[in-house]
Amino acid sequence: MSLVDEQKNLQAQAWRIAFSSEVLAEQTALTAIRQPCAAWAYARAVDHAAAFADLATPSASADDVTFVFLPAGAVTPYEVQKQVESWMASRPGEYGGAIEIQFRSERLIWRRRRAVCFGAPQSVDEVLATVSHFSFCERELSRIEEKVEATWATLQNDTHLTDTLRARDLKFRAHVDAMMRTVTAMRTGYVRIQTALESPAIELSGLSRRLFAELAVQANVVDRLRLLDDSVEVIQDFYRLVHERLSEFRYYFGEIRSSILIIFVLVLELMITIYGIFGPGTVN
Repeated sequence: MSLVDEQKNLQAQAWRIAFSSEVLAEQTALTAIRQPCAAWAYARAVDHAAAFADLATPSASADDVTFVFLPAGAVTPYEVQKQVESWMASRPGEYGGAIEIQFRSERLIWRRRRAVCFGAPQSVDEVLATVSHFSFCERELSRIEEKVEATWATLQNDTHLTDTLRARDLKFRAHVDAMMRTVTAMRTGYVRIQTALESPAIELSGLSRRLFAELAVQANVVDRLRLLDDSVEVIQDFYRLVHERLSEFRYYFGEIRSSILIIFVLVLELMITIYGIFGPGTVN
């Protein structure tokens, strides 16, 4: 039985979609997500009026998505339509605008953490699956973008490592090693999210795949991925260069210390030898 079988006669329906990195035995998953990482989406029915009233925080978790379905046309009262407009309106500090898609007789409006669909009840399952997959993928994309943005400030603070190195700069080696791991994780995350966004999941139906692709276009995914790829490449090249310079300098500095130690030992041996020959105990 689908999620909406028992509610298809209702004029308005709402669900709160949560994501889990593992299967929850006590719940039935709405859909399984394979890319960019394994996850399961779970939908819980909520009161649509309460969802509309919750303007400040549309869900209990920053990762949850609230989805509202309303019958298309005059079936939905004008007052409810106005509530939807207020609920979907931009909020202070909110990033990105709303995406609106018309398909068949349905109308889907999506933005981070909430979405609303006006249409036929028979389409709800497919739209729910689409919103779940796309919201999860777009969230992962935005997280990588945020990591890259935060890394620029760190890179700016590390630019002195591209100048002439000093012995005191070797203390930054552990930090650079950590940044190399961070950049590698960003590159891996980028490849996986690119695959997820450019190739909709095979679990989605034909309609859901078309909706997913249209959401990706409207969310400017292609340009965002291109910019992200360029940014990660620049950061990766920077820390690769710094890592190589520090490694070479560490080797060079170690060689110098070894050479100085050898010279010191040779000088000490020479002094001992000279002392043995010309020291106070030497017989004339």
